[in-house]
Amino acid sequence: MGECGLDFYRDLSPRDAQRRAFGAQIELARRAGLPLVVHVREAGDQAMAQLADQASDLTVVMHCFSLPQYVDECNARGYYASFAGNVTYKNAGDLRAAAARVREDRLMVETDAPFLSPAPNRGNSNVPAWVVHTAAVVGEARGWDAARVAEVTTANARRVFALPEGG
Repeated sequence: MGECGLDFYRDLSPRDAQRRAFGAQIELARRAGLPLVVHVREAGDQAMAQLADQASDLTVVMHCFSLPQYVDECNARGYYASFAGNVTYKNAGDLRAAAARVREDRLMVETDAPFLSPAPNRGNSNVPAWVVHTAAVVGEARGWDAARVAEVTTANARRVFALPEGG
């Protein structure tokens, strides 16, 4: 279920309305038996509190992981952390450090296309093929080669989203 969550960056929707909608989406994920894919921007404290209060029984994927200050808490709660192209940006050392600390069985990568194109394609509309750049930077942060990143992140995505082997 997602992408859902809290985005206080531009405040295009009232914060109370976002919290109510997020709560309803959490409940919908529960009733549907689906993982909850969470978007958080400038709302880390609030999102983490709401998830602790309302989603402790759900599989949670922190989409476009942007909460390096919460990496240990996410690990403890068993949340999946999915990294997007912004982990490749020069000023994203905190995200790379978080990528190195995410539990291996909870690590994923994503494109977030058409947004957050990874270096060296920053400034262009993102495409799925460029996830290799994101994976390479995550691998570098963990001391892994490309094959290891692909093996781990693919296995994790298959488990979360109940995807079949192969193809």
